[in-house]
Amino acid sequence: MKEPKTKRPGRKLSAGKAWTFLLWMVLGGLLGYMLAKTVDESGALHGADLPQILSWVLAAFVALYAQIILHEGGHLLCGLLTGYQFVSFRIGSWMWQKENGRIRLRRFSLAGTGGQCLLAPPEWKDGTMPGVLYNLGGPLANLLTAILCALLGAAFRENTSVQLFFAMQALVGLLYALLNGIPMEVGEVCNDGKNILMMRKDPAARRSFWVQLRINAEQAKGIRLKDMPEEWFAMPTDTELQNGVTAVLAVLRENRRMDEHRFAEAVQLMDELEQTPNAVIGLHRNLLLCDRLYCALVLGEDAEPYLTRWNSKEMQAFRKQMKEYLSIMATEYTVALLAEKDRLQAEAVRLKFEKRCETYPYAGEVESTKELISIALGFHREIPDSGSLEDIHCVKTCAQTVSRGKDASNR
Repeated sequence: MKEPKTKRPGRKLSAGKAWTFLLWMVLGGLLGYMLAKTVDESGALHGADLPQILSWVLAAFVALYAQIILHEGGHLLCGLLTGYQFVSFRIGSWMWQKENGRIRLRRFSLAGTGGQCLLAPPEWKDGTMPGVLYNLGGPLANLLTAILCALLGAAFRENTSVQLFFAMQALVGLLYALLNGIPMEVGEVCNDGKNILMMRKDPAARRSFWVQLRINAEQAKGIRLKDMPEEWFAMPTDTELQNGVTAVLAVLRENRRMDEHRFAEAVQLMDELEQTPNAVIGLHRNLLLCDRLYCALVLGEDAEPYLTRWNSKEMQAFRKQMKEYLSIMATEYTVALLAEKDRLQAEAVRLKFEKRCETYPYAGEVESTKELISIALGFHREIPDSGSLEDIHCVKTCAQTVSRGKDASNR
């Protein structure tokens, strides 16, 4: 079997990395400038002590997180003003999600994002939806905050610490506004500006954006992909595959086929996406590789080309970053069980998976992934020598002991 070619992210991803690097460089430069002002010709500190310098560093980190919260808050406010309904609000890996009319705290993270506000969109009417203000809300909140903090900083010229605090907020707010407002891919994810640009240019992109938000809202309710309307998962045309916002529908279609256990169709779709030019982002390409490897193993195909990519340095880094993502765990389990024939390792992964399911925000995805793990187990025919039943029982006992210890400490 010829090994599929791996498509690399293009220039826009590099632009996103460049802007992120610029953010840290400017922050570091400002801190360096403030520190230089406190050092006299002999190299001794003048006009500032160590606690004050540490407060400047703290101000920089406070500015970073404050602007993330303000950014996501801007999305929330502008979305609610245009008819959206609250689904989830995430800062870092802390996620507040609406479940059965109540707000619950969950743990979830997505590579390339510091936070995320997801809302359920209004009904699709007359071929359109309000999407510009929802996307613009984040950068707009950062920009307005930057202007306000710049004015406040100018008003506190006599107080260096207060002035620095507002200067940090203004600087980070401005850079966040640029980082999210200028159309580009940041961390392999389309930013707000790129979403707006694509939706204004292409009606199919607006429809795709609506579908993605609706699917996420349904998933938050515990509904599985296979139980959602089929028309939401229509395959994009060749032209639509060149647009990052619409190309993601092909990925969602593949995800639905996996949920339906229609693996042969999922394989055909994944192979088509691998062999034809398209705008599927790197994050989704890596997740598709996980599914392709899983299918190769359970369908009895030659999995070696996919195992080689699975074990590459690039993929290992991605797996580490997404280690608590359920599809990653399902593939790790299947590789250990069917490729490496290591039941002990497979059981360890399964126990980690079960623990993650307790706090995972999407119940439907939990149910779907459990079925995939059960299918992999059903394809396991031989008992390997790498782990005895006693070893597996020991792993279970240790994991349960650790779990009981954590529960006791939480109480």
